[in-house]
Amino acid sequence: MSARTAGLLVKLDHLWFLPAEIARKVVRPPKVSDVPGVPLGIALVDGRVVSVIRVSSNNGDLVLCDVNGETVALSGFEVVASGAFTASADGVVHEGREIRTFDVSATLDARRASTFPPPASSSP
Repeated sequence: MSARTAGLLVKLDHLWFLPAEIARKVVRPPKVSDVPGVPLGIALVDGRVVSVIRVSSNNGDLVLCDVNGETVALSGFEVVASGAFTASADGVVHEGREIRTFDVSATLDARRASTFPPPASSSP
């Protein structure tokens, strides 16, 4: 019997897998406020202010994720399915197709790097 792993299948440019260990909750999109000069938004979800990463301009579902002990929300996905899927090396198999895992941590790191670039090194 093949190993199974739980999570969400979400649609962006194509299907991606979000493991249940990371994707904690799907909510209807609340009002997301822009933060001037920053490529992140903020929203009030369940009485908490969370950072929102817009992965697309679509008004899709808001997926709350746990990333290194921090709750962040991904906005713009369309949730296609949830449940247990056959695990593969890079994600899961669904209806005979390999679905790769969406790297939430790398996406958050990339947004932070574009928001807070490293300081320029000073030359003597």
